[in-house]
Amino acid sequence: MVTKDTTIPKLTYQQRRSNLDKANKVRRERMRIRKDLACGNLNAEEVILRSIEGGRICSGMRVKQLINALPGYGLKQTQLVMETVGIADNRRIGGLGDRQIELLLNIL
Repeated sequence: MVTKDTTIPKLTYQQRRSNLDKANKVRRERMRIRKDLACGNLNAEEVILRSIEGGRICSGMRVKQLINALPGYGLKQTQLVMETVGIADNRRIGGLGDRQIELLLNIL
């Protein structure tokens, strides 16, 4: 019987701290993007374009967070848009196909 070595790598305190700091920075940036969407300083197309251009922060954001942050879109409207376009609940912006992006932007 062959077993795989599935041990978790041991990280130093500094490595864990650095990883946590990076994750918190990404969370804060996504929160700022959602606030800008809610205020109208950004629109969905701009966020999706940033994602396409290689913006790691935008591409990692969930589609439902993007839609829900827009003025006038609550939970029900967000679910309806996602069902209409055929986007899974856990899909991230960077994982959308060209057709899904086109349909989503037409609806929004």
